[in-house]
Amino acid sequence: MIFLKNFMGIKKCIHRHICLILLLKFIVEMKRIFFYPAFLGAFLFISSSCNQTGKQLTPPVSHEGNDSIQTFLPHEAIDSMIPIADNSRLSIDWAGTYRGVLPCADCEGIKTELVLDESGTFRLGMLYMGKGKSGPVIREGRFEWDKTGNKIMLKEVAEGEGPRHFQVGEEKVFQLDLKGNRITGELAEEYVLSKYYPDTILEDKYWKLIELQGRKIGKMLKTPYIIILNEKVKGNGGCNTFSGSVKITQPNKIFFQDLISTKMACVDQDGNRTESLFFDALNKADQFIIRNDTLTLTKGRMAPLAKFVFDFFGE
Repeated sequence: MIFLKNFMGIKKCIHRHICLILLLKFIVEMKRIFFYPAFLGAFLFISSSCNQTGKQLTPPVSHEGNDSIQTFLPHEAIDSMIPIADNSRLSIDWAGTYRGVLPCADCEGIKTELVLDESGTFRLGMLYMGKGKSGPVIREGRFEWDKTGNKIMLKEVAEGEGPRHFQVGEEKVFQLDLKGNRITGELAEEYVLSKYYPDTILEDKYWKLIELQGRKIGKMLKTPYIIILNEKVKGNGGCNTFSGSVKITQPNKIFFQDLISTKMACVDQDGNRTESLFFDALNKADQFIIRNDTLTLTKGRMAPLAKFVFDFFGE
C-alpha cells in the first residue's frame, strides 16, 4: 500500500523538485519489493509522467540555423517575471518635495523646487536669483522612469527650459546632464535637491499672507508678507514696506513692536483696507502657531488674526 501511494503521488506531481522527493521514497520501496530492471522501467515511466502532466514553466527554445537547443531552468523563468526590488522606484519613499539652489551660468543661482507625486506627475519651479523681480518659472506635467527604476525624465520640459533628467536617491534627487548622466567636475556636488519636510522654524522664512480675520486675501499689486530674523521683522502690507522689532518667548509668544512703514496710498480701497487690517493684526498678536508650513497669529484664545504660508520662492 505504501508503494502504491508513493507511486500515484509521483505520477501526479507537477514540479520536478517534488518529483525528485517522491522518487527517492519510491526507490526505497522498490528496493524492498522489486529488482533493478523493474526499477529502471518505473523510472522511465515517472520521468515521462512528470514532464507531460506537470505545467511546463519554460519550454525549450530552438534557434533557427543552430542544431543545439537551449533550455531554461524553471527558476530562471520565474526570476524574469519578478520586478527588481533594489531600485529607487520600488525600495524608497521617493514621492514628495525636493528643494535647493542649483548652479547658474549667468545668475546667482537657480532656486529650484521639484514636487514628485505618486500618480506620476511633477511640478518644477525655478527662480533665477539676481535677475530682477521676475517670479519663478513653473513647469508641470508627467514624468517617466527609465528601465533601471533609478532615473526619471520630466516629459513636459523641453531642452533649454530647465533640467529634464534626475537620478532619485534616498532623501535626494541629483540633476543629470542632457544625456541622463551624472554631472562631473568641480560643481558636481552642487546639482542636488534635498527632500523637504514641513517644520516649525519661524525665522528666516518668507511668510506670505493668505488670510485676515478669516477672509482669504485677494489679488493685490504687491504680496503682503513678513520675514523675521534676529529679533527684527520686515515685510510689505500690499502697498507699503514696513519694518520693526519682534520679541519671541517660549513656547509660542510673539510681540511685534515699533513698526514703521512708508506712506504710499494703495490704488484701490480694498488694498488700503487690507493693509490696515494687516498692520492691526501684527500690533495685536501675542501668540503664534506653525503647522504644516502655515503660520497663524492670534491674540490669546481668540480667532486667528492672520494666516501665512511659507513661500520657498519669496525674496
